[in-house]
Amino acid sequence: MISSVVLAKKYNYKDNQSLTISIGLLLLLALCFLYVVESNSLMSRERTVQTFQKDLAIAEENVSQLEVQVAQSRFSQSVSESALVQRMVLAERIHYLNLSDSAVAMAR
Repeated sequence: MISSVVLAKKYNYKDNQSLTISIGLLLLLALCFLYVVESNSLMSRERTVQTFQKDLAIAEENVSQLEVQVAQSRFSQSVSESALVQRMVLAERIHYLNLSDSAVAMAR
């Protein structure tokens, strides 16, 4: 009877040890899976941030180009308004005359 109790304890100990190893391996596998998921998520976020930074740089460049166009348009409008105020007209052909050392333009 003593030998049967010793054998039962021995097999029970091996079963507990194998169960502990199985649980340990399962936990290790779960931790590895979580690490891979988090690493993938982090790399995805990094790529997203880089994409947003590129989009932001392109948008800033477009804004600066639009600001230049607005400035040119305002200048052109200002010149046109000044010409209208001074009653200037568009001349198709211009002839320059030299009268007493000063150039004079005359529209024909």
